[in-house]
Amino acid sequence: MTKRKPDKVIEYRISLQDKQAEQLESVIIAYQFSRFISPLVDILKDNTAMALILSAVAGYLGFAWIGGKYEDTLEMFEDFKTQFKQSPQYHEAGLKGFEEGSPLPNFIDRVLFNLFT
Repeated sequence: MTKRKPDKVIEYRISLQDKQAEQLESVIIAYQFSRFISPLVDILKDNTAMALILSAVAGYLGFAWIGGKYEDTLEMFEDFKTQFKQSPQYHEAGLKGFEEGSPLPNFIDRVLFNLFT
């Protein structure tokens, strides 16, 4: 059985005022942000994932972080900060300038240094 071709095509168009378009855009941005941030928060709440992330950061900063048994990720993060402040790399990282090498690694160093101090 063959399908008939349509007799006519009807096109509907929805027009929004500027205010409505801005509100719809805000809703879309909020939804996209929520879809992005929810898995990230779940990862950061997990002790194992946070230990892996902090170990990678410690390796990047050049010091050995010795983790222990923690009740939550905040306790782990505080221990990481304490160990970092006691390491010689803490003082070296504080003296690094943006003029050395590529700006991106130095920017990352600055962000990590400020985050963990």
